[in-house]
Amino acid sequence: MSHEIQVRENIIVGLTNASGFELAQRAAKMLSMSSLVPTDYQGPTGLPNCIIALNMASRMGADPLMVMQNLVVVHGRPTWSSQFLIATFNSCGRFSSMRYEFFGEQNTDSWGCRAVAIEKETGQKLSGTDVTIAIAKAEGWYSRNGSKWKTIPQQMLTYRAACWFVRAYAPELSMGLHSAEEVIDIADYKDVTPKRSAAGKNIDDLLSAVTEPSEIMPVITDIDEMTSIVTVPNSTQDAMENDEYADLRLAIRECESLSNIAQLMQQMSPKAKTDMKAAIAKRQNEIKLLQEAA
Repeated sequence: MSHEIQVRENIIVGLTNASGFELAQRAAKMLSMSSLVPTDYQGPTGLPNCIIALNMASRMGADPLMVMQNLVVVHGRPTWSSQFLIATFNSCGRFSSMRYEFFGEQNTDSWGCRAVAIEKETGQKLSGTDVTIAIAKAEGWYSRNGSKWKTIPQQMLTYRAACWFVRAYAPELSMGLHSAEEVIDIADYKDVTPKRSAAGKNIDDLLSAVTEPSEIMPVITDIDEMTSIVTVPNSTQDAMENDEYADLRLAIRECESLSNIAQLMQQMSPKAKTDMKAAIAKRQNEIKLLQEAA
């Protein structure tokens, strides 16, 4: 007696085949209706972002919700949080957990950090690039207005050493994206808003004279970063107009407990609390999920 065996195709979310793309759309629609995903992914306008996040999660072998919560838009550019890059590296299975070696005299320009790990296949110890306070000052990260290098230098040394290590030994894990802290440090936007001239020309006259797209492009202090410039989505317009919140967003993401968030909120102005309400709620949900998982 013969038995008919039906084999169900294992469909993987993707953008290059019809079945995978159909599955991506169905999953993205469900996620866009959730209030737990960041605002950039909510509603009909967030549907395309959900599809892209699902594709990235599939390629990385990561949880889609985790990708959405850690894909941070800074100055109109998609970036990863440093914690996510470190967690992705530690869980990839090819290396030991990342560790850090500090050297030099603390609180001086010689103070620095390097990330290290063991490659499991070969047993070889891998050492990342040295990051020092002297480098931070030479690159302009330290002197930037509101720089976290002045207030939490040890944490910034750790984050930068970890991100450089991942790009050196496992660049596929970051998928070509930089960390949020790196983009905040290197991006410097120039105000090119047309002003009324002494001759009385109005703004429309001045705008008509602008013919080169490069006149409205952001100024990047590091030439290597120019390959990563992307178009600014409408959903991040507030972030660009309120650059003073960039460091506050980073501080919220660095909170590791609900009490940390409460202490940070005590230092915030009423306006900042209102403007950052969504970011605070998102981080609180993340902490609760991590506590439940533990």
